[in-house]
Amino acid sequence: MFVSVRAGESESDTHHGEVMHGSESITKRYYSLSEAAMLGWAPDGGMFWPAKIRPFPRDELRAMATLSYPHLCAKILSRFVDGDTKLSESDVTQTVLRAFNAFGDNEVLKLSPLQESGVSVLELWHGPSLAFKDLGMSVLAALLSLLLRRRNGRLTLLVGTSGDTGSSAMEAVVTHGGEALSVVVLYPLRSFSNVSRVQELQMTRVAAANANVTAVGVEGSSDDLDVPIEDLFKDADFRKQHSIGSVNSVNVIRLIVQSVHYFWAYLRAHPACESSQTFVVPCGAGGNLSAGTLAIEL
Repeated sequence: MFVSVRAGESESDTHHGEVMHGSESITKRYYSLSEAAMLGWAPDGGMFWPAKIRPFPRDELRAMATLSYPHLCAKILSRFVDGDTKLSESDVTQTVLRAFNAFGDNEVLKLSPLQESGVSVLELWHGPSLAFKDLGMSVLAALLSLLLRRRNGRLTLLVGTSGDTGSSAMEAVVTHGGEALSVVVLYPLRSFSNVSRVQELQMTRVAAANANVTAVGVEGSSDDLDVPIEDLFKDADFRKQHSIGSVNSVNVIRLIVQSVHYFWAYLRAHPACESSQTFVVPCGAGGNLSAGTLAIEL
């Protein structure tokens, strides 16, 4: 299960009870993985975080060293379905494996050593939009689509992007969303931002070709467009009335899946799990770093 974490709160304030996704600071109610995935933001405006994290025993980690990236992802994500009446471990495994079929490389990731440097580069760009965000986004869209189809529901994803997230969300919805998902992406126009021509074309090209994808250029920075998006997600009645969901980095599915590439790289470098490893994170900002923190705790 999961609890809501907001700025200024410590782990001791929020990590109680069993592993669930929930908003403890106001309601003291826990939320399942499927509920947290559908909500995106917690009802109190916070971000979901596991209420209790169960670290993998070292023997189990060693056994995981032989798993492919998709199977490793399925195993780690399945760890969070305890008590979920809408998602089973089998659901998660099948959905995760299907989500990575659209990647250009069967291995999904590659760990490439730099010659005579002792440094390796973890290649995260083999997804449909060529951004590392495809890893979490593909799984999230596939899981949301599964949950929505089971209840004949529909969801409109509202996304703010500074470049990569938008095209990644669009590709995921087109590939995995079916009739259940649509996406509206707000992005800062190039004259107001560092969005490249290629990034803009990635979004506008997909939007022009798919009825369930909309791209909206905004006269302002990515920080400017985040303000109305956050205001909308804080309005619970509006979200419910219009079936609005989030796939930005706050969504707990993306957070968990993004923790997996840390596991995969570590286990490839240290299959006996007897050494430490330093990671340098040049991309992905807070979401990627938060995922690394989760990987350490697991």
